[in-house]
Amino acid sequence: MNNTVSMILDFMNGQEKTLAQKIRIANYKKVPETKASRLLKLCFLCFMVSPYLKGKTSLGKLIQLCLCGAAFYDEKFFDYHQIKGASAPEIEKIKANIEQLQLPEEVKVFLSEATFEAVTLKSGASKLARVLVHWLSRYMEFCKPSFKKSKIDKEFCSEPLIEKVNEPFVADIYNALFNGVSKQKKDVLPFTESLLDFLMVVDDLCQIERDNLKSTGGKETDALHIAKMLWWAMLISPLLKKSVDAEHIYPMILAHDVVEARCGDIPLALLYNNAALKLEKIQSEWEAIRYFRATLPAPFNNALYNAFDEYETKETFEAKVVWTLDKLDANWQANLYNNGDVRYWGEYENGYVYYMVATTHKPQIAKMEEPILSELENRIIKIAQENMQKCGIKVA
Repeated sequence: MNNTVSMILDFMNGQEKTLAQKIRIANYKKVPETKASRLLKLCFLCFMVSPYLKGKTSLGKLIQLCLCGAAFYDEKFFDYHQIKGASAPEIEKIKANIEQLQLPEEVKVFLSEATFEAVTLKSGASKLARVLVHWLSRYMEFCKPSFKKSKIDKEFCSEPLIEKVNEPFVADIYNALFNGVSKQKKDVLPFTESLLDFLMVVDDLCQIERDNLKSTGGKETDALHIAKMLWWAMLISPLLKKSVDAEHIYPMILAHDVVEARCGDIPLALLYNNAALKLEKIQSEWEAIRYFRATLPAPFNNALYNAFDEYETKETFEAKVVWTLDKLDANWQANLYNNGDVRYWGEYENGYVYYMVATTHKPQIAKMEEPILSELENRIIKIAQENMQKCGIKVA
């Protein structure tokens, strides 16, 4: 188990750096886009579209395909000119790259199968995932300050894979994107437009900063945190004794912090021993999720609300897993800056709360009786203790 945890942490170290990288497309606020932000928008797009599909495409499968395609096929996965599956040499290279990963065999098999499906476009789910990826790529390009909307041509609007997925709602979101700028005006359902407006909320969510620093410096964002949690779930799920429902775990990960797009993030140190602020935070977050339920179209509004509610009540096994990954990711990220320089914790209420949280076992994790989660917690606590010692931090 020790070796398994080491392999997962090493892989996630690479993912943290990769997801934090900036990409060449800028968003509408002229803030440089990161891979984490782009991936989070893509997964939210899958979540938003899923309730309206006439087919039986699994949301969990869609998100897994998007995670693997973005990680192992990278720029070609997002290129809307790529409408065919990967070539045989590309597939062999991808397989070789995954095989070389230092990960447990069952995890590598899981990633390899999902990636193969994502890049070959042989399943209905893979075609749908790629159509959504292409839509997002056009959307991000459309939002570039330098983009000339008056010069939109037929090639930019064309998406051959739409006919192959045969999903009217997906065709409608393409109409919504180009409505008002294309030469041929198209009718767009009002509820589709309100869904697309929600992407602006997701964009706001991506910009929210947290206490933790990235490994290379600068504040961690909600985009990076949530994107990493999606990856934690991908890696951990095959290793759990009890199986998890992908249709629950991924929506919960997406929804658990979505209210921060309206409420912002409150530092943990300020919440500690402050019952009034804790209550205010709880109330404002529930007001935010109720606002989303009231203003978003059905049934996505209820899907988002129910995912948030399931996470908050923590009664299901999946909710407990998401809660655990949320806490473990935060504690792990806190230790990454400059190879373990945790002296910055002291900037928050003299660091006491962070020192305590970083080195204290959570009884909720022990009660789950999942060895991989317990061992992961043990290792992260050990890392924190070693970093504190290295930085000369002593806690009475």
